[in-house]
Amino acid sequence: MTDATATLLEEILSGESAELRRLAAEGLVPLALEDLLPVQVALAEDENAEIASLALGALDEADPKVVASFLAEGAPTEEVLGHFARHADHPLVLAAVVDQRRTPPDVLATVAQRLPPDLQERLLLRQDAIVALPTILEALERNSRLSRFSMRRIAEYRRHLVGESVASATAERTGGVDEVGVVEGTETARVQEIRRAFEAAERASQEAKQSEIARTQTAHIRLLPVAERVALCKSAPRSLRMILIRDQHPVVAEAVMRFNRLTDDEIEQVARSRTVIDDVLQAIARDRTWMRRVQVVEALVRNPKTPVGVSIRLLARLRLRNLKEVARDRNLAEAVRSRAEQLYTIKSR
Repeated sequence: MTDATATLLEEILSGESAELRRLAAEGLVPLALEDLLPVQVALAEDENAEIASLALGALDEADPKVVASFLAEGAPTEEVLGHFARHADHPLVLAAVVDQRRTPPDVLATVAQRLPPDLQERLLLRQDAIVALPTILEALERNSRLSRFSMRRIAEYRRHLVGESVASATAERTGGVDEVGVVEGTETARVQEIRRAFEAAERASQEAKQSEIARTQTAHIRLLPVAERVALCKSAPRSLRMILIRDQHPVVAEAVMRFNRLTDDEIEQVARSRTVIDDVLQAIARDRTWMRRVQVVEALVRNPKTPVGVSIRLLARLRLRNLKEVARDRNLAEAVRSRAEQLYTIKSR
């Protein structure tokens, strides 16, 4: 921030010039977006009703793409995130609020009540925030557009990641209605031991040793409670990630993708896997970044485990040669093969 910018901000926020505050509320002062938005958010709460109205109007009319980009890639304050959580309606802006790691859990609880179904799913991937503030789940349940997928995932969180004392206390308070939230899987001694074993194997860079570790530890991992398996997902080495992402519990499998930056090769490998659960394949199909890679799209379509609806939707992204191969693949559902043949005929004309 330059001295000139700092001086201008000080003048605006000091309240000495009503005209300057009015211009700032309307966005007519020479400030960069990262400086202007926090000022307008502050002015939206101004005691002067006219200035507050001008600021709210300007914020409502701001380009959603520009605002979303700032929220996602800039350094938005909690006040700015809170404002858009309460007032924004555009999906791009709401998505940026949900995905931004700076967004406090209480702000996520605020926005949870207004999210459309696709963003509800993204919020439910924010396990870090849900662990910190389980009432996010309660707020989400008050959403009039709560999807069946979200209802099922909330129930799974509570069934597998809930503390018994919290559950009984809440049940007593609510007359038996289960409104408890997620509690964090702790880094127990056995979790730490398993993590160290995989990290040591990867440091050794010996494929044989890594395979041996994976083989001996897999059985132990499957016996861990869900909370401890989720704890293992955080910053997991690659070989451990490939075991956990095949977990049959969706909370565990999706935690791998949430807590780790998977490589393109890993995603392609998972997309081809016939041992992962449907939830993982659907999560990959929802990610725009991964869907830019035709190899990942092809892997999903050619995987018999991928839900038919997802495969059919992705067929249009395939190249002509791939469509022909899909049409002839008898391991796939008839609906997928038939649609692939139709698209092949259309594109080959």
